[in-house]
Amino acid sequence: MGMVSIGPLAIPHAVFAGLLAFLAFTVLASIAARRVDKKFDGWSTIALIAGLVAARLVYVALNWATFSSDPMRAFMFWQGGFEWLPGVIAAAVSALFVFRAWRMRGLALAILGVSTVVWLAAGAMLNDTAKSVPLPDVILVDAKGAPVELRQYASGPVVINLWATWCAPCRRELPAMAKQAAQNPGLPFLFINQAEDPAAVQAFLQQQSLSLDHVLSDARSEVALALGTVGIPITLFFYDGALVDMHAGEISPEALSKKTMALLER
Repeated sequence: MGMVSIGPLAIPHAVFAGLLAFLAFTVLASIAARRVDKKFDGWSTIALIAGLVAARLVYVALNWATFSSDPMRAFMFWQGGFEWLPGVIAAAVSALFVFRAWRMRGLALAILGVSTVVWLAAGAMLNDTAKSVPLPDVILVDAKGAPVELRQYASGPVVINLWATWCAPCRRELPAMAKQAAQNPGLPFLFINQAEDPAAVQAFLQQQSLSLDHVLSDARSEVALALGTVGIPITLFFYDGALVDMHAGEISPEALSKKTMALLER
């Protein structure tokens, strides 16, 4: 759930949808270059660069309040964070500069349109965060070794983060997770560690000066097995025991804040 597995690779659904759109765009542009005009080869590269840069810049500008303290994070594109509409517009504008004939411009815009439809359709089809997915009925262990029934959080909102100390993306997102949890004391953030020794986990958190209220141990990765998730980190948003949203892979502070606020506003 939330990932597409290809051999040993686990690709987040949003990224996979983007890859399908990229494939459609490059194939269509290549066909146009062979059969219509060789300029489509050069234009496809220009359009991709212009689209990605514009989409990222607009996203950073709209979220500058969080990027201002660490501007270099603007280059951490793997966290996600692109405004797709400005990106499509920038790619479309590039066609006006590369092609002089309106027929060529129209074909370029058609290629962009088809690729965008592929992206949106694939994203919709891969979206499996249906409300029918329940909070797993498993028993975990807290930092003191006491058992904790996960279903006790089946009333109201709860955020679950599946993580491990050896996972670099998990380590990068934990400070933002801790900050968001501290800002919302009435919203439980459950940090469910995957198959690691609890003592080692606590030592890691102390070393990193991270204060987390709900650190639970899942020795057999029962939560991931119950939900069918692949890879970590995974962040899941439940309301009244039903999954309402999720994020596979490293989550940015902006996306975490947006999804948290949406959960609290339900």
